[in-house]
Amino acid sequence: MSERPVERRQTFVQVGEAFERFLHDVDLGRQELTENPGRGTTTLDLGMLTFRKRAATLGLSTVQLEQAEAEARRQFRKGTALCESPIERDALAALILAPWAGFGTIPPLVHDAKADGALPAGDIVIVPQMAFVRFRLDFAVVVEIGGVRRIVALECDGEEYHQDHLKDEARDDYLKSWQVPVFRVRGKDLHTEADDAIRAAVNHVNDLKALE
Repeated sequence: MSERPVERRQTFVQVGEAFERFLHDVDLGRQELTENPGRGTTTLDLGMLTFRKRAATLGLSTVQLEQAEAEARRQFRKGTALCESPIERDALAALILAPWAGFGTIPPLVHDAKADGALPAGDIVIVPQMAFVRFRLDFAVVVEIGGVRRIVALECDGEEYHQDHLKDEARDDYLKSWQVPVFRVRGKDLHTEADDAIRAAVNHVNDLKALE
């Protein structure tokens, strides 16, 4: 027990050194993200810095931190094949690295509804292109709250899609009648500040968990 603070300080030092190595890459990556919208891998790389910082504050060892990062990248690779547009890849990266609070499955698992069969046992699961009743959701965030699974929908709106706002509103109202809240994010926001774009959805999920 007496050695724990030392281990934590060492972790912070190692993570800090990693931040320094990535600073130049981040500057280049942010420029690339602006010039080449929809680069989900760039969004993932940028988000990974914040993810590492959050993980470090929990006192994770360097090995644990590396394992969490590798798992996040595995889940992203799996989900990328299920996305139907560049902005969805940006949203996926942000969802995987979001500051989920109170959940044990971090990073969240990505579920392929067609290939995987039943949902995995994790308490937070991201399902791209999930069929729900008569609609298909861009993303369903499925969370376990008090032993009950609940769904929060995230819809990605690009300029070339979703021009019929009245139709979108009717769709959202129908989903809400099934106790599925819907959060819509614009493509241009996902291209530039993906974390901010999904913040309302993340906060809603965290609030649900806090009430457990």
